[in-house]
Amino acid sequence: MFLIITLLTTIAAIIFSFKYVREFIRYFTLIMKLPGPKMYSILGNLPDVLSDEATLFKKVRKWSKEYYPVYKLSAALFISANICSPEDFEAIASTTKNIEKSAAYSFLDLWLGNGLLTSTGSKWQTRRKILTPAFHFSILQQFVGVFTTETDHLVKQLRKICHQPYINVVPYISQFTLGAINETSMGTKLNLENEEDRSYCEATHQIGKIITHRITRPWLYFNKIYYYFMVLGYKEKRLVKILHSFTNKVITERSKEFETFKVPISENDEEFNYSKRKKLAMLDLLLNAKISNESIDDKGIQDEVNTFMFEVSAFYIYIYRVSGECLLVSRE
Repeated sequence: MFLIITLLTTIAAIIFSFKYVREFIRYFTLIMKLPGPKMYSILGNLPDVLSDEATLFKKVRKWSKEYYPVYKLSAALFISANICSPEDFEAIASTTKNIEKSAAYSFLDLWLGNGLLTSTGSKWQTRRKILTPAFHFSILQQFVGVFTTETDHLVKQLRKICHQPYINVVPYISQFTLGAINETSMGTKLNLENEEDRSYCEATHQIGKIITHRITRPWLYFNKIYYYFMVLGYKEKRLVKILHSFTNKVITERSKEFETFKVPISENDEEFNYSKRKKLAMLDLLLNAKISNESIDDKGIQDEVNTFMFEVSAFYIYIYRVSGECLLVSRE
């Protein structure tokens, strides 16, 4: 009996391995047809990507323009196709057939859990239905006052230091975006005089640097080795504790103030009559969905809050950096 089980297990493993290898060969053959920077044998582009964050960002921007609209990039055997064209990305993002995430997203698991950015399948579809109403343009228009207040605060901060030869805007942009996302989507106000709130801003910046560093170094890809034997892994776990402590506080505070209201979940966003609603925070929708038994629990709420806190800050910094107009206005 034992021999039969062993034989069947071995056969299944061989079949699975053959299928995986065949898929990898097909993927590798297709992706190698794409243009891209010079590859160094089995190392691929590893010598080019082993650099600090600022240098790497400049290289990626250069490659995006040079090999537009799509180019290949590899770190040893880890190869990716990088899409630069908005039209190509829209074609992929506009269908639910392409919501499987690449291996690189797994580096966010400890921090973001299984939120909308990292999840797939039915969980992704359910969460999207819950969250879509919070980002309808009619709702966003109600928060223009918040955006204006936070922008004025950012401008005052930058004016104090604009005489310097150069400025690292990342901490200031992070504070601005976190302040805006807290008051609009989370329904709470960020207090930068509070040490815990300041620690969250700093931890967000630090963990972003760590994840970028890890993505470009294949020997840090194995979780058990990375988190248990690497100094960087220990540092990431410490930062995640700070980040989760902050978002837990936000969720707890909002839960105490929260009053249940029924919000219809529909594929058609226009079915919502937003003009008759008060400000509808994203966190309120999540809390209501939990109470209404709509396939989300406390862990799911935390994952989505962590996800959107991360996404907003990262996206704004990216737009600020690649937009020539934003840079010119800032310099003025």
